[in-house]
Amino acid sequence: MLLVLKTPKQGVVDITEEVQQEIARSGVMDGLCALFVQHTSAALFVNENDEKIPEDLFDVLERLIPEQPAVAYRHADGNAHAHLKASIIGPSLVVPVAKGRLALGTWQRVLLVEFDGPRQRNVSVTLINAAS
Repeated sequence: MLLVLKTPKQGVVDITEEVQQEIARSGVMDGLCALFVQHTSAALFVNENDEKIPEDLFDVLERLIPEQPAVAYRHADGNAHAHLKASIIGPSLVVPVAKGRLALGTWQRVLLVEFDGPRQRNVSVTLINAAS
């Protein structure tokens, strides 16, 4: 299954409901949901979808990997910072599925972070049914 999403220039997109819809369509009740973003300047993570989380995330990552570094990046397409930030967070997640729902904690959401948009992003959703 493939989720196709439009993203902002830079930001966090909550994809929990889209993933949940794929689980419902699949009929998987218990198992695992593997997610993989098919791009090198976007990433996936689980966190609270509080409006301050993205601000803090981008502030911390900008200090670690500035868009305009003192010494130029070797990858000269103008978006090396986006690739490096995405590498730190990572392209994939595995979330348990229980009773046909993502087994997330109370405040947890599945989030896609965009570092080099706006773009169309593809997220592969693979569901693994638990053995009966």
